[in-house]
Amino acid sequence: MKMNYLQILNNQQFRFLAIGGWNTLVGCGVFAFLYYLFSGVMHYLVIAMLSHVVAVFNSWLAYRWIVFHSHNPWFPEYLRFNLSSLIVLGFNIFGLWVMVDFLGFHPVISQVVLIVLVVIFSY
Repeated sequence: MKMNYLQILNNQQFRFLAIGGWNTLVGCGVFAFLYYLFSGVMHYLVIAMLSHVVAVFNSWLAYRWIVFHSHNPWFPEYLRFNLSSLIVLGFNIFGLWVMVDFLGFHPVISQVVLIVLVVIFSY
């Protein structure tokens, strides 16, 4: 059976994977941008927390509007989404600390590796 482009775009699994890819790029990009902008005045772990807030907000909006087309009250959804992402933040902060302070990797490279690991393990 041949699918046309509209059927593909209407497929929730396709939208979920596409938005997941977008969120991965945004997460990496926001951290790199903030790191190069503020690393002279702010610790990389603080930058990671700030970038997490921006990336999670972007992710929540994309999943709410594009993937799930939710019309539920936004605040409980946003709160639940943020609470579930705290596990990822904890893993990310711990991983960054280990990779940068103990293994000597650059913070941006470490962040990219950790984001890819989160994507792999959460899929």
